[in-house]
Amino acid sequence: MLAPLLLFIRIYALFDISFSSFKAIKSSRLRSSSKQPAVDRNGLTKFEKIRRRKLKEQVMAWLVWVVLLRAEGWADRTIAFFIPFYDEIKAMVMLFLIVFKISSSEMIFQNLFRPLVSPYEAILDPIIYHFQTIIHVIVLILSYPFAPLTRWYYRKVGRLAVSHPA
Repeated sequence: MLAPLLLFIRIYALFDISFSSFKAIKSSRLRSSSKQPAVDRNGLTKFEKIRRRKLKEQVMAWLVWVVLLRAEGWADRTIAFFIPFYDEIKAMVMLFLIVFKISSSEMIFQNLFRPLVSPYEAILDPIIYHFQTIIHVIVLILSYPFAPLTRWYYRKVGRLAVSHPA
């Protein structure tokens, strides 16, 4: 009975988080002024600090959302049959995350995820670094055959742009 409502809540939350991330990533231009912007001891301007904080909040929101979706899939298959009003509880949790976007995801991240991951941080950092390096090498190797094709395309597009000015 709650399936259409849960689907609507899930879709709304996905678009809401996506739009908030777009706004955080979108680089706003500072007004050009004759004065240099004030820089703090870390070399960041006020605008850069605000942007970094917003990006950090969005990463926490995405992390909480993805973990919630993965846990929801597991819980739907295992414990949903034994807990009364499971769908109603799930809808309330999703509404809580939608209404209190950043504060709820930050609270869940700080109190649940960070204590679980922090003991393994020293182990995970080199693994993630090596994994990133391997992925970069694979992408480089896979993109190499396309280099002559892209050069040819940009030369052709460049000639077309010169011969047909817009």
